[in-house]
Amino acid sequence: MKKILFILVIAACPIATGCATAPKSESWSAKLPWNKDKPPKPYPNPVKMAVTWTPDILVQPGRTPTRGFGGRVYFYNDHSQAVPVEGELTIHGFDEALATAQQSDGIKRFRFTAEQFTSHFSESDLGASYSIWIPWDAAGGDQKKLSLMSTFKTTGGKVVQSEAAMVLLPGRKVDLTAAKRPAVPAVRQVGHYLGGTETHQGLNANSAMQTTTIPLPSSFQQRLARMPEQTKPSARVATRLPAAQETSKPTPLPAP
Repeated sequence: MKKILFILVIAACPIATGCATAPKSESWSAKLPWNKDKPPKPYPNPVKMAVTWTPDILVQPGRTPTRGFGGRVYFYNDHSQAVPVEGELTIHGFDEALATAQQSDGIKRFRFTAEQFTSHFSESDLGASYSIWIPWDAAGGDQKKLSLMSTFKTTGGKVVQSEAAMVLLPGRKVDLTAAKRPAVPAVRQVGHYLGGTETHQGLNANSAMQTTTIPLPSSFQQRLARMPEQTKPSARVATRLPAAQETSKPTPLPAP
């Protein structure tokens, strides 16, 4: 009998309370101290950054394939932990060959604004990181040796800089030694003279060859007139002497 009475009392409770409903969860759960809105944590200030570069070619439909580098950027706090950051990234690229010649084409600058750089965030096995791409030139060019320097400035004004990275952009190999070597003919004729710094032993390097004409005495010319035409030498004898040497006067031949 008692069990029947208890069941009737339980069944009558909803009828007595009518259509009352439990209070909404938002009205009372929001008052709990651990559910209050917390301000977002500010981005930590990095003390160090590191960048790894990988050469690659970007191919897009309808566009010229472009050579460049894909980079993975890491920022570290005081505890050497990879952390996310907020700020702008600037990368300066130097072509070693053109920069040495003081040509403006050898220096390029790439800049990511704070909004742009935030969109490049990605998690990696090493922690928070940012993946970027910097184009250099059209694919198919010569091999280049480049230097890349990265600089990051937080929204608070702190500047962090990476170490300069020496990277190689693959391409056609150029033999620089062959381009600088002077062209020399494979076969030289006897008596061939090479200009420049080549000198001959016993002669001044600044001397040149002169042609000196020695007149013959009249008595010798008369003797030549009686000789056959085939064996007759020229009336004047030409000899080649160095300009630095002095020639002695000819001694007259004795009369026949």
